[in-house]
Amino acid sequence: MLGEPQLQGIQGLFYGNYAPPDLPPVPSLRPLIQAHSKPFEKQLTSSDVRDDQSRLSMSKEDVENHIFPLLKDDEDPNQGVHVTIYDMDGKEYPMVFKTWMSKINVLTGGWNSFRQDRRLVEKIDFVTVWDFRNVVNGSLCFAINSRRFPAVSEAIKRRKRQY
Repeated sequence: MLGEPQLQGIQGLFYGNYAPPDLPPVPSLRPLIQAHSKPFEKQLTSSDVRDDQSRLSMSKEDVENHIFPLLKDDEDPNQGVHVTIYDMDGKEYPMVFKTWMSKINVLTGGWNSFRQDRRLVEKIDFVTVWDFRNVVNGSLCFAINSRRFPAVSEAIKRRKRQY
């Protein structure tokens, strides 16, 4: 279909011919962004879109390289860290960043609302995640964008990244 993104394999850190900006492309967020990490991307899985799961799982590699460096000493993901998620319109969704059983990293709490508002679907939707510190209150925040590839019908394996 004309105008739909085409998946052309994995190019570096992202799927297809995609290079997101270092900061989320949301003008209203720019004044709020203090310390930040580079974005990462995830293909949605069946558990990410199940109503009874209500969480976005993130790989250990992505969390260790992008989120953990921004955590403060008093923030314990095993206990849960309250965060604010922003969509590309600047709408806020309160959630919790949490590590379950010392190995499963998730955004939970308001994920179902975010997912349903965007009508996100398993396998064909990919989310780009930016994380940053809010300059006003110091809280951990995320901005999440989604891209859809209707031609994708199976999970795509990512190559290990070299940092």
